Amino acid sequence: MKKKQKNNPSSYGNGEEYAGGCDARDQKVIDFDRWRFEHAVKSLKAKLGYYSDNPAFDEAKASAFVYYFGDLEDSELEELGEEQWLEFLEWFIFDYPVKEDKTVVALFKDAFYSRLNGAEQQLLEKWISARISLYKVKEVVSPTRVILEDLLRGGTYCLKHDKAGDEFAPNSLVVTRLLAAGDYYEVSLRADIIPGFCFDALIKMILEDYNFYRKEFASKGVFDWDQYLQLGGLDLRTMVEELAETLEGPERQPNLKNLAGGDVLLEEYSRLRDLTADLLPELGQLLQNLHWEEYFTRWIDEPNPELEGETPRTKCKTSEGRRQVEELLRKMEKQGDFSYDLNRVRKKLGILNGSKSPAVSDYRWEKPAYRRVALLIQDKMEEDGYTPEQIGNALKLWYDFTKQKEPRFRKPAVWAATVEYSIARLEYMKEVTQQYLAGKYAISPNTISANYRQIYEALSISGFDARYSTQEAPNIGWERLALWLKDIL
Repeated sequence: MKKKQKNNPSSYGNGEEYAGGCDARDQKVIDFDRWRFEHAVKSLKAKLGYYSDNPAFDEAKASAFVYYFGDLEDSELEELGEEQWLEFLEWFIFDYPVKEDKTVVALFKDAFYSRLNGAEQQLLEKWISARISLYKVKEVVSPTRVILEDLLRGGTYCLKHDKAGDEFAPNSLVVTRLLAAGDYYEVSLRADIIPGFCFDALIKMILEDYNFYRKEFASKGVFDWDQYLQLGGLDLRTMVEELAETLEGPERQPNLKNLAGGDVLLEEYSRLRDLTADLLPELGQLLQNLHWEEYFTRWIDEPNPELEGETPRTKCKTSEGRRQVEELLRKMEKQGDFSYDLNRVRKKLGILNGSKSPAVSDYRWEKPAYRRVALLIQDKMEEDGYTPEQIGNALKLWYDFTKQKEPRFRKPAVWAATVEYSIARLEYMKEVTQQYLAGKYAISPNTISANYRQIYEALSISGFDARYSTQEAPNIGWERLALWLKDIL
């Protein structure tokens, strides 16, 4: 970047001009205007903090606290540090709608603007629209100055930071709230920095989140990025935290083998029949049913040469594909001399006649956030080729859980991933791991594990749970098998 003359205006600051805001040279003389704004920043922060402590805001602050932190146990409350409290108060002051959709800082302006000095008034005008946003480091100008570009709302900003040269690498991404401080900007409290190569993953997460909010507020008129950042700015921080935890390696993808139908099925049956020929009939039948259950669970997700190399699950996404899969299943029924009911496969694929699975619109969701999770569950599971019945079971599981526990959260992706993981466990889909879903939803595997336990305990879920699973326990001969084992053990 070309050095600017001290008496030339700098264009950094959302298109507005400030003198020398990102001049890389040290200031050798006293700049009284800059000193005046530095004093105004401290004074205005103190006044806002004092104003936010007004008892009139206690009820709103209590609701905001629960939204921000969730339902915390007493022991967890005691563990909250000063930094967490300050970050909550910052968000409460700048983003939380307290009265008639106005924030604390907007209400403060209504009440006290005329009593502020000129510098404080100039700062307050800008602080009202200060949101947590996504920035890109365009240039490191000096050890204490960097140029940031707002990737969501546009505009370039000169940031002053004591360790700018060490912490802000060119092209890195920054999620923070910038506060005007005269001819430059400061980080309000916190700046989350991740490498620039994370842009594609992060912007995909942000756009998905933005679209959920936009659909939710479509009936209220125009919805823009500033509104989104007021509502979902916290989500950006959560996304960065979760994305940072997944930077250790690439996403784990399901490892699927290549098994087909037709002749392979006949060969498999012959091999299995030979293996069980000398066993007690009930035991042999039980083992065969267990085997076929596992075999066809894999089969629906494996490329099939008789389906143009696609998997049965993928084929079933279209009416023509469902017809081809049905023809293949009928061919298997004619060729196979075995007792396994292929209607169980049809049920898993959602092509059993008369079957209808519930959709998001079939439920009355208590909160918009619960519906957003349901929509994300439906979209993400459809992308991965889950059957309509499996998706319907996932929606039912999520609905039942929300009715029982009324969870509070900020990021829909965490619970959507947890519900998908719960269904995958019930469907015995071993390839769908917490690590895989963490990559798919760009979240931390640890959050899935913790929430998964909550769901299972709240709904008392068991293996082959008829409420949420398409799997049926292959129980042929269990009683006889138990008696037989009792005799030989």
